[in-house]
Formats: sequence, structure tokens, C-alpha cells
Amino acid sequence: MIITCPKCKTEFEIGDGVLARGTVRFKCAECSYVWSAGERAAEPGPHPGARSDMDKGKLMHGLGVSDGPGPRAPDASLKILTVRNAAYFMCGVAFVFLALMTFRMASDMARGSSGIAGMFSQKKGEKIDTSKLYLELAKPLTLVKEGANEYVIMSGFIYNPGQAEMPVPKLVIRLENKDGRLLQEQEREIEAKSLAPLAKADFRFKVYKFSDQIVRFVVDFEEEK
Repeated sequence: MIITCPKCKTEFEIGDGVLARGTVRFKCAECSYVWSAGERAAEPGPHPGARSDMDKGKLMHGLGVSDGPGPRAPDASLKILTVRNAAYFMCGVAFVFLALMTFRMASDMARGSSGIAGMFSQKKGEKIDTSKLYLELAKPLTLVKEGANEYVIMSGFIYNPGQAEMPVPKLVIRLENKDGRLLQEQEREIEAKSLAPLAKADFRFKVYKFSDQIVRFVVDFEEEK
């Protein structure tokens, strides 16, 4: 059987039974044109008792079954990240924070402390009440020599016996003679800047002893200027 390309009119020979199967698509080897030939086999119509594809889809979706991708459900993350949920979350955080502050205030007041003021560090410029801190200098002191110089190793600790956190001021080291006359004075800071209730911080200083007249060593908190 001979077929002809509708575009370039090139003729091709095919078997007699090729078009008997219905519509067949051909591609021309000369001009690459694609066309169909033959008669489409008659498609059987729907059975009178059969449901249409639309009815079938409705039925299957109604039964919770789908033979294809149905309508996409909204993303759950979009439901969570809404303005209302964000507002609820912030309100919850604020409520928890207020509850903790209220509990802390009630606890401090029951123990006779300064209440809410004891929850925060002392502000800059406020007078430090060092009477609530306990300082102890370990004795005897240790004297060491390095070449021609003499040094005194001074150690001890600072303790907070109160129920509120206290800032730790600088320490003042005074070296005096036997008559109580001040021969040397210097300031030192410890590593801990504040002490929690019932907390203790150790210190250790190496102090240069420049005179043999120094017989008394005093360590105290820096006085408010």
C-alpha cells in the first residue's frame, strides 16, 4: 500500500494491514512532517447503567477514595504561623514571666528580703551596703622572697549571708606600721562581680612589701566616695 506525505508529496510503501488497526501517525523521512492516516476505531459509548467519569469522581471522593490528585489541602504550617497564634504565644510567655516574678517576690518577702529589688543587680551610682557582706582574711600570712624583694601572699574569702544578690565592691589593702600609721594602700578587684545568696568567693593577692616597718595588713571593702 502506498501513502503520500501531504507536505512534500513523497510516497512511501507500507503493509496493507497497518491502517486496519485504526488511526496511525506517520513521520516523513524527507521533511519530518507528522500526519495521521486511517480511520479511528469506533469507541464504545457509555453503558446506559454506567456512571460518567464526573459521577464516578464524585462518588470516589465521597467515599474518601481518589483515583487522581484531588484538591490540595491547606498547608498545616500556614495555619500555625498566623497572627492570632503568634499573639497567643506571646501572651503565654508574658504570663509565665509574670508568674515567676510574683512567686519570687512572695518568696523574698516571706524571708524578709528586699522583695523585687533583690531580683536585680544594684544600679550604677547606688550606694553598696557592704555591711551585708562578710570578709575574712586568712592567717597567718605567707611571706615570700623573689630576689631582693619581699611579697606577702594574702588570701581569704567574701561571703554573702543575705537572701538577695549583692554586688562586690573593690577591696582596699592597707599596710601599716606598729603605730597604726598607713605606709601603703592599694585597690584590688576579685573575679566575682556579685554574689548570690549564701554564696562565697575566694581571693588571693600578692602584695609587694617595700618596708621592714610594715607589720600590720588590713583588707576591707572600698568605702563609698
